[in-house]
Amino acid sequence: MARLTLRMPDALHRQLKAAAAQEGVSLNQYMTYLLTREMMLDEALVRAIQEGESSQEVSHEEVKRMLAGEEVEGQDASWRQRLVMDPDILSGKPVVRSTRLPVAAILNQLGHGATPEELLAEYEGLSAEDIRACLLLAAAVLS
Repeated sequence: MARLTLRMPDALHRQLKAAAAQEGVSLNQYMTYLLTREMMLDEALVRAIQEGESSQEVSHEEVKRMLAGEEVEGQDASWRQRLVMDPDILSGKPVVRSTRLPVAAILNQLGHGATPEELLAEYEGLSAEDIRACLLLAAAVLS
């Protein structure tokens, strides 16, 4: 069996530990479950987008175009200078420019209660503007 060591904000660790305890499993089992579930959901979303079954207003192709700097009607593009989507970095998922930090990881940690200050302390090279750019991208995708 392989070993994985993760660095994460204390607030996220506390929440994951509490959720694992509530489920009656170890933190390791809970993390394995979450990672597996996330991978399956991601694969299902990619398939749905590729098959044209997505009901999202902004398609995966539009997100790629937005990250490449192209105009997409009705979208706030102020985040373009901070985020990038490159097929050679994390299989083309959006990341903070000059890092390998996925936008989804930032949003997930914020959603689980981490503060921007905790993220800034945890990730060298991350700025408050990068965090705002992640939120703006999420808003553009969902609007």
